[in-house]
Amino acid sequence: MKWALTVVGSLLVALLIAIVTPIGGLIFHHLFPDSPSISVFDVTFLPSQRAYDDGLDVRVENTGSQVAYLTNMQVRVVRTWEIQPSVLGQSPPGAYQPSTYKYTYQLPSPGSSGTDISVAVSQTVGAGETDRFSLVLKNDHVNDGRPSSSIFVYLLAVHADYNGRTTPDRRLLLAAISPGSTVAHHTLGPGATFAAVARNRGVLQEMLRVGAVEGPYLRTVVAAVRG
Repeated sequence: MKWALTVVGSLLVALLIAIVTPIGGLIFHHLFPDSPSISVFDVTFLPSQRAYDDGLDVRVENTGSQVAYLTNMQVRVVRTWEIQPSVLGQSPPGAYQPSTYKYTYQLPSPGSSGTDISVAVSQTVGAGETDRFSLVLKNDHVNDGRPSSSIFVYLLAVHADYNGRTTPDRRLLLAAISPGSTVAHHTLGPGATFAAVARNRGVLQEMLRVGAVEGPYLRTVVAAVRG
């Protein structure tokens, strides 16, 4: 008899757990819903018609169950490199998703390592949805106190802020060149010195070791300087 009561009691406990667990789970998820989660944060370069890498294409995906509100994009200039003209001491002659918004940011003067560029954004990404927007470069300060014929390469670390959280950094290499200058001014052409070309090739080797995403214009610069 005692054994039978024990079996019946165990079955009742199991039945109670089976009933309560789903209800408890529903109550728990109602009181403590999953937070938004930007699980995909990808930053690449926009196709550029200009003589430098002038835009970043940002794609995000929210895999959480709540809406994510992107409020800020942070671009940190980690480091810059200078690729000088090869003729030293002379100035050379002159599934597709459309972007929902385009923001503009100002590239700082070369040598401004550690500079943070904060861009206020307003993007809403629903639960389980994706979004895409762009950051467009303004290149006003690339010549500040520098030779007008140099090419400057910026190592950037980019992240987004949302709902009090931050995405991981994405690292990019961006090339900026002065108006009137071309990559031809940095190759082993007429009047160029081997020392200048060797220096620039050394700069390229150091720069490309960081393993960041390269802009399309930077790839043009690399091919030209390598010869």
